[in-house]
Amino acid sequence: MSRSKTILSFLIILFFLTGCADETPQEVLDGLIEIANDDPQNPAPRYAVGQAYLNLKQYGKAREEFLKALKIDKDHALSHRGLGLIYYSLGHLGDAEKEFKASFMSDNTDTISLINLGTLNLELNRMARSISYLDIAAKRGIEKASTLNNLGIAHYKKNEIAKAVEQWEEALKIKPDFSEARSNLAVVYQDQGKRNLAFKEYKEALKSDPYNIKAHYNLGSLLAQAGKLEPALKQWRVGKKINPKDPDILAKLGWVYEKLGDKESAIKEYALSVKYKPHDPEVNFSMGRLYSEFKDHDKAVTAFKKTINLNPDHAESYYRLSILYDNYNSGKNAISNMIIADLLFQKQRKKILAKKAQENLRLFYKHYGMTRKAFEDIPLPDSVRDFG
Repeated sequence: MSRSKTILSFLIILFFLTGCADETPQEVLDGLIEIANDDPQNPAPRYAVGQAYLNLKQYGKAREEFLKALKIDKDHALSHRGLGLIYYSLGHLGDAEKEFKASFMSDNTDTISLINLGTLNLELNRMARSISYLDIAAKRGIEKASTLNNLGIAHYKKNEIAKAVEQWEEALKIKPDFSEARSNLAVVYQDQGKRNLAFKEYKEALKSDPYNIKAHYNLGSLLAQAGKLEPALKQWRVGKKINPKDPDILAKLGWVYEKLGDKESAIKEYALSVKYKPHDPEVNFSMGRLYSEFKDHDKAVTAFKKTINLNPDHAESYYRLSILYDNYNSGKNAISNMIIADLLFQKQRKKILAKKAQENLRLFYKHYGMTRKAFEDIPLPDSVRDFG
């Protein structure tokens, strides 16, 4: 293949990818496929077709085209990176990491793959690796503000707070309206009890990006900590408008409605939160409490049982489940759950609650005509078997 033909193919591909404002995505794709078919030994057009499919989120077809490009040239860095992006989008992080590494090995100037590796390792909680990749990428200067922001997050998760702040402040020097970096800086101030500074940074973050749901969530939490429940509610309502399926925002709405005495709204928000994040024990527990108050005992029992399945050491769920079984006059279940609650409260050094559980046990033994000996073989959570 002649050098002039390669350059011509590249220029035509570049035109199709960036200069076809009047073309539909399908027309762009058709044009790229034609170029690829006319130049079958050149990996670049095949990569371009794959990228076009990737832009359309047609991951299967994109993967086929990237693999065709790699069959022509096994070291084609951009095609490895394209495969990495597909796997990353599909949640196959191990495969994504492999392809991003292959891209960088094929072309050590590929800073984007370094950034992708840093971000991926951040998600996998491999902070040392993430910092290593992102540090090199930041020094190269490509997408520097975003890279510094992620570098700050990695340092923060390693509890290297001063280094995290340094990265976010540097990112804000480059991009003063970088909402996410400013919001992250506010989190540190909030952790440090510097509420006024945190409030100021959250406000600035939202001024730059009113759709920054993390800033709305955290600002609501900051306001709630200060006892300002109505302003907190306002922030979380805005968050729900931005993403009606965010389980953490929905859980906060449930909590604040409950605090404000609107328990009907609280249970609705908790139920939505559990719908989108079913494995949160505390939200399930909150639902159980409210169902108990509404005298909907069957739903309360289900919620407390689910909480225990998610967290076998959730002492208060055993306690409340015991009370519900007593209401059903189910002595065996009432006593066995209260025994576990008592043991967990003791283990967790909650002396007042343990004493309360023991008082209930005495009443239950007397009421149901049973003794502790009858419950020697009940299954216990691992954490309290020694207590049993």
